[in-house]
Amino acid sequence: MRGYKSIIQEAELLAMSPEAVAEFLKKRAKQSMDELDHDPVDEEAEVALRGRSSPLIDLALARYAQFMETLRPIFQSSQPCGAVRLAVLSNGTRWPAYTHFPIELFGKPKQEAREQAAAWLAEAPREELQALFENPRINDDFLSDLLERSKPWGAVPDESLVTIVAILGRNERMWELGEDFIDGFAHT
Repeated sequence: MRGYKSIIQEAELLAMSPEAVAEFLKKRAKQSMDELDHDPVDEEAEVALRGRSSPLIDLALARYAQFMETLRPIFQSSQPCGAVRLAVLSNGTRWPAYTHFPIELFGKPKQEAREQAAAWLAEAPREELQALFENPRINDDFLSDLLERSKPWGAVPDESLVTIVAILGRNERMWELGEDFIDGFAHT
């Protein structure tokens, strides 16, 4: 059941100009995990914002949305190499640990979604690979499985994998030490 604060916040966002919504979402994305625990903007509010059909709001949601149920339809309906799709792939929002990004862009993390993600990755243009693999929020299991060439990631051509590894060298996460980051991928 939604809380009253979420309902009020949604109404406020729906009444704002697209510019104000974009600024609000950008500011919200900079919040700490503790602040996000008390965030009144829920999944239903993000979906309602998408219903406004505003290019600026859609771009802001692509860049800053917190919920995969918001990002999935934006990604799937966006033009390859378009700004909106690239914004989804580079969305650095602090998602919950259970999020399987980017696999969840193709559905719930089941074998079918993994296979669809692998097929997309095998054909993805360089710009999309850059947006995805420079994203510090990429899922650990996805990255490990891809680099180990586990099924279905073995379908990714060698040339694409070389490109991906080169791009990962620019991902700030690969250079950070700590529990929340893959330590230069040394843990595998």
